[in-house]
Amino acid sequence: RHRTRLDWDGNAAARQPKKIKGTLRETLRVAAFELLELERPLRVAASEACKTASSLQQGGNLRGLITAILAEIERSAGTRERELADGDDMVARLQHRWSIPGWIASRWTDALGPKAALTRAQVLSKPPSIDLRVDNHRIQTRDAMEALQTEIPDALVETVEGFPGSLRVRGGGDLFFGPLHEQGLISVQGLGSQQAARLLAPRPGQHVLDACAGHGGKTSQLAEL
Repeated sequence: RHRTRLDWDGNAAARQPKKIKGTLRETLRVAAFELLELERPLRVAASEACKTASSLQQGGNLRGLITAILAEIERSAGTRERELADGDDMVARLQHRWSIPGWIASRWTDALGPKAALTRAQVLSKPPSIDLRVDNHRIQTRDAMEALQTEIPDALVETVEGFPGSLRVRGGGDLFFGPLHEQGLISVQGLGSQQAARLLAPRPGQHVLDACAGHGGKTSQLAEL
């Protein structure tokens, strides 16, 4: 989601960016992500990156290089971002700051205009939410919400307007585990997928064929309904 930006900042901070390859490149990407997106201190990001580098061939020689590049990223990333924001080249901004491929950035800018293209890129940069379907025959949506919030206190759990049997979770990690999922009280399922079964509105006693079943999420939802 952020790789082009991470590489852009890393290349600008390195004296010989073409020599940064393989595991070293991936290590710098992770460390730069910690600095730029997670806002972790330089010492933390550099320490973890150097631990990884120590397992590489000639790792001792890489520690100084990694630390120097990360320090330069932290020092100058804000300046480069402001230069992009103040410039007239929206395609370059979408590509380097928001990691949108150049050809897509160009199409968006032409079709939507610069402001809407930027908004779209910013939204796509955010981690997606996870939608849950609640089996309301066995537990009320509000009760499931409270149980999830107790189980994962750092997560943001919300109801969804127009979807009385659904919850939206942000920052909850892997929700395929935990007592609610193991008991079948909640299922991970996108709102669009949930809508298909609700529009069909099956009634007790009917036979319904799910002609394009994958993992069976809609099939189990049809059975619940």
